[in-house]
Amino acid sequence: MATLKIIAHNTSQRSILVNFRITHKRKHRLINSKKYIDRDELVNGEVPLDFILSYLSDDYKLYKSRLDGISNIERLEIDEVKRIVEFGDQEDRRATIKETIDFCKFYSDRISSFNLKSDKREGNTISGYETAIKKLKEYFGEEILLKQLTTKSVKSWYNWMIDNQESPLRIDTARLYHSRVSKVYNDLMTSVNDPDRDYMPLLYNPFDSVKPSKERRKKRPLISLEEVRMIRDYQGENIGAGRSFFMLSLYMCGANYADIFDNCEKWLKNGVRAEYERRKTRNKRDDFAFISIKLLPEVVFYLKEFVWYKNIYKKKVKYYDRISLEVGYLERDLKLSVHIVPYTARYMFSNIASDQCDIQDDYISRAMNHKRPEFSETSGYLHNHWRKIDEAQQAVINKVNEDLITLETN
Repeated sequence: MATLKIIAHNTSQRSILVNFRITHKRKHRLINSKKYIDRDELVNGEVPLDFILSYLSDDYKLYKSRLDGISNIERLEIDEVKRIVEFGDQEDRRATIKETIDFCKFYSDRISSFNLKSDKREGNTISGYETAIKKLKEYFGEEILLKQLTTKSVKSWYNWMIDNQESPLRIDTARLYHSRVSKVYNDLMTSVNDPDRDYMPLLYNPFDSVKPSKERRKKRPLISLEEVRMIRDYQGENIGAGRSFFMLSLYMCGANYADIFDNCEKWLKNGVRAEYERRKTRNKRDDFAFISIKLLPEVVFYLKEFVWYKNIYKKKVKYYDRISLEVGYLERDLKLSVHIVPYTARYMFSNIASDQCDIQDDYISRAMNHKRPEFSETSGYLHNHWRKIDEAQQAVINKVNEDLITLETN
């Protein structure tokens, strides 16, 4: 038979938390009363009757009536009994949970448990989740009960992020924060709901019900092929990590900095091909965004330079900051026609391949490791063959170095 008792928890402390203890099938579960009692007020280690009558009488009567009202209790396990006692029937539970659970506290606890090396959120940083909840708190306040998070209020929050006159966000940034918070709310639903026992107090995710607008992708201004060659030939005082990365990324089909940083030593050891799963999208694609790029002599040259500079700067963020700074120096010293960033190399690969080498868009997409949904069904029947990627890579390198070949011929 299940029993309910009021107990003092952890009596070694001066201020002691009082809990309701449910016992069922020789197992115990506690319900937090949120009341504390001084250790000196205990009577033989027990909570005195006057304290119970003053602070816990109504809760005890409610919990006891729920416990006594459970039919076929012997068929239930202790956790289900605790849920019914604490939250009542389905509608009562839903109302109670929405009025008692602080989403901000759950959010904080959840992101502190993320393991970025093994969690599916790899590629996303903890700071992105932290900034997202800060934006939510700016709008709703420091404590956010679930009842405050409705489809209407979430839509208002999203619009506020974009339209806030003090510090409006770009649409892509607002979408990112919305996505972060939505993922954690899904985790909350998973932890609270139990469909096997028909226990579904949280029926929907209000963040999923709001579909953020998409920002029109802006075409980045590009430098010319001649300016790419100027970067290749640059010998000024700021020659260094910036030029090495720019040319390496360009020659590796626009490979991203994070992937190169994580794998460069392994690639040099292999010496034949750079094989890796693209960090940004590997957990979003059935093929894990795997790609294999040929280590041509031009690639190996800049790859060795990249590793050399990596050993100097060591930390990923510090190294990237230096690359960004030196790419800016290249723009200034060479008086380039447009502003460039490290990522410009990725854009230049695709545009040289398309405009200068007449490579088909599909092959460029493969070389840049983009997802191709129109081929997703067929690709399940095919082995990966990298010949087309190799051809696109070689064509771009040849086009960039075409002037050198002409000079040698003359």
